Amino acid sequence: MIKTLYKYTLIAIFLFACKNEKVVKEYYSNGNLKFTVQVDEKGVQNGLYEQYYDSGELLKKLTYKEGKIVDTVLIYYKNGKVKEKGKLYNDSLKIGWWNYYSSNGNLINKNEYLILGDSIYKNQTIKFQPDGTIDEQESSYFTLEIPDTLLLGKNVGKLYYSSNFINASDKILDVIIENEYLNSEIKLDTFGERPNETRFGVFANKIGYKTIKGSTLETLFYKNRITVDSFNLTIKTHKKYFEKKLYVKDTID
Repeated sequence: MIKTLYKYTLIAIFLFACKNEKVVKEYYSNGNLKFTVQVDEKGVQNGLYEQYYDSGELLKKLTYKEGKIVDTVLIYYKNGKVKEKGKLYNDSLKIGWWNYYSSNGNLINKNEYLILGDSIYKNQTIKFQPDGTIDEQESSYFTLEIPDTLLLGKNVGKLYYSSNFINASDKILDVIIENEYLNSEIKLDTFGERPNETRFGVFANKIGYKTIKGSTLETLFYKNRITVDSFNLTIKTHKKYFEKKLYVKDTID
């Protein structure tokens, strides 16, 4: 049975063979093509999938491999310009960086999605001005500075943080690193310096490839005055996650 991304009234399905490949086509009630997808001899999606608007323009393009969506998903405006693109987890949840475009082709937004548990989590967002520069007041993202190669022992990284929470009375930024030490003990080491820039320590306990995992914790303080001598204090927190694969060696070249 063919699995579709959307539910429609089925008008007709056509199968035709080309060597060992088959293509399934489905149509709208107005006769226009709804989607076409390559399948294997068992009817499992295995190849190009193209979905169309009921008016005939291309709506979506993606590729299946053995029933699973692989590579980048492309979604289009009716004028043929790309509307959004990115990858999916388990065929349904956005994962990684997704780009969003205006109908004239300009990049207007980028979101990074993570999967936490069974839910999607928007980790970072970057919005752009019409001239292509970042709209800092509407963006919340970070930039990591960690060398691709570390030395055994203590190393230093740096994180630059851009927050769109600009009305807080005060804020604190902590960087939390999952450090593994010589006895294989993993500790959550916390570092904090400035609201938008923090150095942190990375400990490399053995030679070879290593994935650094960490998070940022932004704590925001909002003071609301009640009377001349008193005020309310509201505290909000926002968390982001990161990881980077690198290599550890024992000497400097």
